[in-house]
Amino acid sequence: MSGLVEPPASAVSKTLTARVVSPGFETRPAALWHGLPGAALLAEPAGQIVGVVIGYAPRRLDVVPVTALLADERFRDLTGVAPWRLETIPGPPAVALATLLTPPP
Repeated sequence: MSGLVEPPASAVSKTLTARVVSPGFETRPAALWHGLPGAALLAEPAGQIVGVVIGYAPRRLDVVPVTALLADERFRDLTGVAPWRLETIPGPPAVALATLLTPPP
């Protein structure tokens, strides 16, 4: 599915909103949506992790941004990823994503 991620309120924002723009969104089986929390939100085409889905509503996903995750010391310890390894992606405040969720490689 395709969508747009709205810009965070601040650099340390705790949540992002992804608006689903795919046609036919409402025809997807309900079981699909129940499995979304915990899924990675990826930016295309390079596949950078934007965040992790924590909730959903009609045409909207609530996402914890990767910056908020990496601000948590325990998360960094568990994943072994340092906060300075974040990659800044320049561009407009809202970026069209070719695919909001893709199957894992």
